[in-house]
Amino acid sequence: MSNVYLKRNSALILEHIRMTVPEWVLGNREDLAKDIIAELQPENCEEWWTYVCMGPSDPHPNWHLGMRGTQHRAVMWRVWKEGGTGFLYWGANCYEKATVGSAEIRFRRGLPPGDGVLFYPGEVFSSSHNPVASLRLERLLSGLQDIEYLKLYASKFGRGESVSLLEKTGMYLGPERYTHEHMPIDVMRSEIFRTCRS
Repeated sequence: MSNVYLKRNSALILEHIRMTVPEWVLGNREDLAKDIIAELQPENCEEWWTYVCMGPSDPHPNWHLGMRGTQHRAVMWRVWKEGGTGFLYWGANCYEKATVGSAEIRFRRGLPPGDGVLFYPGEVFSSSHNPVASLRLERLLSGLQDIEYLKLYASKFGRGESVSLLEKTGMYLGPERYTHEHMPIDVMRSEIFRTCRS
């Protein structure tokens, strides 16, 4: 197969995606998320995927350096509350390539610090070649675990009740209204454990 054929087909595929896959930038507009979800047709395999990239910026949830730990976790809380069926992140190791493996890590110019970097090359920290997870990647894992708790609760009491619990505990109300403390997370997890353990 020639490169010309592949390039031509790739261009056709990308054009098809542009023409058939709607794209929205929501920012803090939760009302738009509700409208979009109401229009989805799961019976036609339509899904609602979200993402973060260069934005949104503080105070919204994202994975930039300098943001609070709960802010990193809140990325997944937002996915759950808005009914996301998937999540896309554009890159996990997009730092500038060093000429020496043990050189200082440099983030790409023009991007917010930490954007596109969730793990680091092991050579920078030791003689290991194994990647090293960032705290942001660990907080992503914690956010995914929070979603699993909420799914368990929803399986017993319904999705509406799980969203209500997320709000009632003060954990996540919206993209600019979520906890900065860990206590509401512990309260939510404890409540789910208490009600779902049997």
